[in-house]
Amino acid sequence: MTSGRLASIEPRALEEIERQICSEAASGFQYRYFNYPILDAYLQKWPNEVPLLHAFMDFINSQPWLAMIRTITGMPQLVKCDAQASLYAADCFLHRHSDAQSQEGWRIAYVLGMTRDWRPEYGGTLQFLDDYGNTTLGLLPRFNTLNLFAVPRWHMVTHVPPYAPRERYSITGWFRDR
Repeated sequence: MTSGRLASIEPRALEEIERQICSEAASGFQYRYFNYPILDAYLQKWPNEVPLLHAFMDFINSQPWLAMIRTITGMPQLVKCDAQASLYAADCFLHRHSDAQSQEGWRIAYVLGMTRDWRPEYGGTLQFLDDYGNTTLGLLPRFNTLNLFAVPRWHMVTHVPPYAPRERYSITGWFRDR
């Protein structure tokens, strides 16, 4: 949903959306965060495009970059990469999921951190989990960091509380074998 469409929704309808998000979040998979689908905008040549993000798409799909990622991951079959810009503001989260989208060709997920001066109490931590839901690793949002991990793998982004003084920014996506 675009920001313009979100702004046009009646308050009662927004309350219903919020109720549904909370209900589903209490018992299963749910998420709340803002994103700009860089790949969609790039391929569809959206008006009001963001040239820097489109240049990023060109860069992460360049042969030198893909060759480096193939070397780092030991996966010579990787052929392309996609991207979305994400913003986690107050009350945003991403529940536990595994990115088990093999039909999409997702093999390596990545998070390019673009958040400065973040503290653990602000939430927004990328957490990796075992099959029982126990945290095995937590990565605090940082600026100019690149996290890579093979998928499927259980992970989540923890809730950003209302008192966090700023937003958590990142570019995320998947390196694909098709």
